[in-house]
Amino acid sequence: MADAKVFRMGGSQTLEEVAHALEDFLRGQKHLETEGVAQSETSYFIQARVREDWKKFVGLDQAIQIRLTRYDTSLTVDVGAGKWADKLGGV
Repeated sequence: MADAKVFRMGGSQTLEEVAHALEDFLRGQKHLETEGVAQSETSYFIQARVREDWKKFVGLDQAIQIRLTRYDTSLTVDVGAGKWADKLGGV
């Protein structure tokens, strides 16, 4: 992944709740298509893209890829770009 930030998690929020809130934001506010999958109890992967067929035609169909990883009370967010994975369970 290209860029990483570490945040402190407080309260009783779970990794899955944070991931679902991020997906809701990307869909609702940024109008992106998203897919997400829990990779383990401490890791969640999200991909997001603009759903426009002309971008696929000209090769601009990159996806934003986000990996959320929780370590105790910290949350690491890795953000990068890559091809949309059709079978996200294999990421």
